Amino acid sequence: MKNIAFYSCLILLPIVQVLRAQDISGSNLLLLLLLSVLFIYFAVQAAKEIIHRKVSISNVSIYTLLLLSTITLFAKYFGRTFWDYPSFLIIPSFIIFFIYFIRKKDEPVKLKAVTSVYMLFMVPLFLLIYGGALGDHVPSWWYQRYQVGESSAVELPYSFEYAEAENLSVQGFELRKQEKYEEAILVYKHALQIEPKNPRLYFDLSTCYAYTNQLGKAVSMLNTAIKLDSAFAPFYNNRGLLHYQLYQNKLAIRDYKAAIALDSTEGTYYANLALAQNDQGLISEACVSVQKATVLGTDVDNYDQLKKIINNCHQQKL
Repeated sequence: MKNIAFYSCLILLPIVQVLRAQDISGSNLLLLLLLSVLFIYFAVQAAKEIIHRKVSISNVSIYTLLLLSTITLFAKYFGRTFWDYPSFLIIPSFIIFFIYFIRKKDEPVKLKAVTSVYMLFMVPLFLLIYGGALGDHVPSWWYQRYQVGESSAVELPYSFEYAEAENLSVQGFELRKQEKYEEAILVYKHALQIEPKNPRLYFDLSTCYAYTNQLGKAVSMLNTAIKLDSAFAPFYNNRGLLHYQLYQNKLAIRDYKAAIALDSTEGTYYANLALAQNDQGLISEACVSVQKATVLGTDVDNYDQLKKIINNCHQQKL
């Protein structure tokens, strides 16, 4: 039974990642559960090596690397920034280890299986961090947590005090259009040195951080933008999107409601609120929100999750 459970986890890992790309409800929670189970398994195996086998350095090292790799997968695929620096070492170390380990014929099948599956997850991260243009050959949904579908342009009511800062902002915008987000970040940071109190620059920086999977930093940029201007609804909506992507539904709901309080005519805010409420189990509230979004002209037919909420609402009425 233990072997069946172990191999089931390995088989489900890549399947769940594909489901996440399709934004299937529950897929994020399932991925978290699978990684948690594997983490516990590796920890137990490492403890057994130490307790019962008088410390097999080789096996303990393998299980320790798998433990660290599991934390890396969690941090990177769930947009957590606390593990950024260790990841720079763990990701290439794992790949080097895999190339060496997979060639050995006397290693347990279990370890070869799990390292092979983990390799599927490590390669996109390696290309993202180290691969430059090579990363373009990996579909972004495999490693990118920030999936917002079609985004609408936000008119930012902020001017520039200095021409140099404005020129840098334009340059950053062009880099963003080319999806050169890391380069755009550097440009926006330079502009911030000139105008450190311009909310527009923090908003644009947040967008770049989001698309480079640095969701914590993206939230931080919007926190600053809101401190500078607490009356601009799109700041709250975008921060809500980030909280939602980080599975912080209560914070997302709070932000969407704040955006609605500032601008109750924008249907997108209600649609986003409905998604967070639905994931939080607030089905009745989600029904009300999605209905308001529809009344305000949001085309819910373009969003599978919203259509599911509507179907659930209809079933509740029957």
